[in-house]
Amino acid sequence: MPLTDNGWEELTLDQALANEQTRFKTWLGQETDLSPHSPWGKLCMKEAQDDVDDDQQLEMVYDSGYASQADGVSLDRLASNYGLQRKLSQAAKATLQVTGTPGYLIEADTRFMTSDGTEFLNAYDTQIGEDGTTELLVYSDDEADYVNVDANTINQQAEPVEDIFDVNNAVAAVGGADLEQDYDFRKRILPNEVAAENGTKDGLRVAMLNVTGVSDAQVIRNPDGEVDSYGNPPHSMHIYVMGGDPDAIAQKILDVAGGETLFVGKSQGTAIDDSGHQVIERFDQEELVNVKFDIKIQSSSGTDEDAVKQSVLDYLGSLAMGSPVIINKLYSYLYQIDGVDYVESISAGTGDTMGAENIAFSDYQLANSTDELITLEVTASA
Repeated sequence: MPLTDNGWEELTLDQALANEQTRFKTWLGQETDLSPHSPWGKLCMKEAQDDVDDDQQLEMVYDSGYASQADGVSLDRLASNYGLQRKLSQAAKATLQVTGTPGYLIEADTRFMTSDGTEFLNAYDTQIGEDGTTELLVYSDDEADYVNVDANTINQQAEPVEDIFDVNNAVAAVGGADLEQDYDFRKRILPNEVAAENGTKDGLRVAMLNVTGVSDAQVIRNPDGEVDSYGNPPHSMHIYVMGGDPDAIAQKILDVAGGETLFVGKSQGTAIDDSGHQVIERFDQEELVNVKFDIKIQSSSGTDEDAVKQSVLDYLGSLAMGSPVIINKLYSYLYQIDGVDYVESISAGTGDTMGAENIAFSDYQLANSTDELITLEVTASA
């Protein structure tokens, strides 16, 4: 159907068929047999289906002019109006502590890996020192989010040699990112419509969201001449991010805010200014707050307890920094699982006290849980 005052009204197959039947009878006569199995009826149905397909294509063209509806290349072109590009996939990096034979040369592209086979390659030729130790900068073989492995997990050689005794990453790998999908790209375009990258609170948040690997960001500004309620010093900015390469985050801070603003935080990255000098910028990763869950469900045929726990983790994974845990929303996740007939109750808490109330968090906090923190009680349905 054409564009109306209410927007694009989608053409249904029944409407298209009625329109075509009217046309056919106008052209061929009112007595024309348009029953489903007649030759003219089959042709009429084909024309109606073509009309619906054409209408859907036109609707996609119409929708492609809006960031909330566009996808694929159309979304990329819209984003370019704001100077944005889709974030590409990116490898993770980590620092390995190595012990081995003094003087042994660990060549570039030497492979190390985790117990599940995630591989990392040495970036440079590196010689083990006289004390039998050295550090290696390694990059993941794959470009994805899953390669941001935990600390103390890169502890194996892919091709073991006797001159390397031990290897380990004391700090988690960072910076790995998947190719940005349309849903996440749209979410990032909207803040860029409100504020441009600059040294203001909103501008800094937008700038952080534009760093590859950063999925969320919050900025706390203290414009006063005294320490604020969060413990931030006077006239400072405190940036919290989820994910991202520390050096890329630091570079973005320097690029948009310059060197005059005081940034605070426990994490840091190294940026390069216009004269080629290194500048340390400080920030923080999100503060994870562990949430315990006590769930009671009824099932007549039994249910997969791992699936129930995963549904809780999936819900938490959908939350942004500062978002509350809303207990009622969790019910919809649980009822999607086969075998769950009735959810008797859901209790949650961040300490020893459990309850059915929603749990609020500060702007820089993020709800987190594990299988061990989720208690499940399954009883037979009556």
